[in-house]
Parts: sequence; C-alpha cells; structure tokens
Amino acid sequence: MKKYLITTFVVLLLGSGCKYFSNKKPDASERVIARVLDEFLYLSDVQPLVQGVSATDSAKLVAAYADSWVKKRLLYKKAQEYIAQDDIGIEKKVEAYRQSLTLYEYEKELVLQKLDKAVSDDEINAYYEKNKANYILDNDVFLVNYIVISPQVEDFEKVKPLFNKQKNEDEMRALEGYCKAFAKMYNISDGVWKTGNGMTADFLMKENEIGGLYKSELFREFKKDGLNYYIKIEDIKRSGEPTPLLFIKDQIKEMLVNKKKVVLIDNIYDRILEEGKKKQQVEIFVK
Repeated sequence: MKKYLITTFVVLLLGSGCKYFSNKKPDASERVIARVLDEFLYLSDVQPLVQGVSATDSAKLVAAYADSWVKKRLLYKKAQEYIAQDDIGIEKKVEAYRQSLTLYEYEKELVLQKLDKAVSDDEINAYYEKNKANYILDNDVFLVNYIVISPQVEDFEKVKPLFNKQKNEDEMRALEGYCKAFAKMYNISDGVWKTGNGMTADFLMKENEIGGLYKSELFREFKKDGLNYYIKIEDIKRSGEPTPLLFIKDQIKEMLVNKKKVVLIDNIYDRILEEGKKKQQVEIFVK
C-alpha cells in the first residue's frame, strides 16, 4: 500500500511546477536536496506538495521526487543538445498551452460564479418529450415495487396480508414504518425502474423468472436464501421502446446544465468581443 502511495504521489508531483535557481552557487539560506549542473532543487520547492503526509512517507516521497527531478533535468539537457527549440515550435506550443490553461481556469471560475445549475422538471419533461426517440431501450425494463424481508421478523404473518390490500393513508404509513424497521430493502410507493440484470442482482431472479414477469396489482412472492421477496410490476417497457424518463432523468439534467454552461461561456465571450470593438481594442480583417 505504501509503495502504491509513493508511486501515486510521485506521478502527481511530476505534474506540479517548481522554482529552479540557475545560480552557480546554491542559496545558503535554503536546503538543497538535488543539483543538476547549475540548477538546484530546494526542500522548500517540494514541501507544499507533501502537506498532510506522515513524516515517514513524506521523506520517501521527497527522495523519490528528487531522484525523478534529476533524471528529467538530465534528459531535458540532453534533448536540448539534439533538438533546437525553434525547429519544433516549442515556444509557440508552450504559449498556446499557457493560454489554453489560463482560459480553462477562467471559464471554470466563471461557471462557479455565474452558472445557474437549477433545472426544472418542466425543462426536463419538455426535453424528454422532444427527444425520447433518441433514447431507445436495448433491453426490457421493469417498474418495480418490492419488499425483501425475513419471514422470522416480528408480526410478519399479521402484516403480510397488508402487502396486497388497497391501503388507506394510515395503513400505508404503518406499512412504510414496518418495512423501515424490518425489511432488508423495500420500495412500496413510487417504484423504481430496473433492468433484467438489476432484477438478478437485487432479487436473485433467474432469467426464466424475469421472463415470466407481467404487470399486476398484486405482489408475487419468491423465496430465496432464507428471505421472502415480494415483487409487484407496475409497468414494463420493452426493448425498442423509448427509455422511461425516470431512468434517464439525471442524465438529461446533467446534459441541460452543460448546455447552459456552453451558452454562458459563449455569451461572455461575445460580450467581451463587443466591448473590445467599442473600445477599438480589436480589429478583424477577414469575414
């Protein structure tokens, strides 16, 4: 585990920037932990990167980083002898990367400050109705109410008849409380959509049992591994039909938030461009 921790931290550290001093002599006020020609790596360069790590692991990480830093600096020196920077446009690539990274950080900050991530159910429903033909099921899915419970729990035989009874509000609240107290897992109100694989994973159902499921107002009972599984199928959507909204609601919400993000960034860029034109800071010579 410690070896894995060290390797992980070294990878992270290699991606982090450090200050290098190109003096002939090291700074006497700082502790040098490595040198390559006239460049020095100081302990202060590495310390911020190992905050929160134990003293033992910190020492190992610093030593591992120093070793890797030396190797990379030597390789870089060797590369400079063989590759002229202007020949491969390194400076342009570095500047392009710097701009991209700066823009990325700026956009991220804008999103944090200005993006409204709220998406209403009406927006989600409208998008779903317009695009549901693009979300087609590859397999059957089942809207399931269920109770998984041990038959040994308190008052089980007295409560069991309530499963399939038309319940008033008080009885429904009582059954909910009973399931909360004694059931291994349950959903007796809104139901939840499950794939065939989900039915197998949650209810230990075999393929032929899943194939025999049908819509019903009653719970069907399955006994497996000392537990009783009561399953009621509220609805079935077959392969080739549109995916139920509840199955993809979170996915649609995330997609709508991302659309808002794109619009927000585009509008900000357009506004900045217009301000630049008004102030005569920019000119575009092609159309």
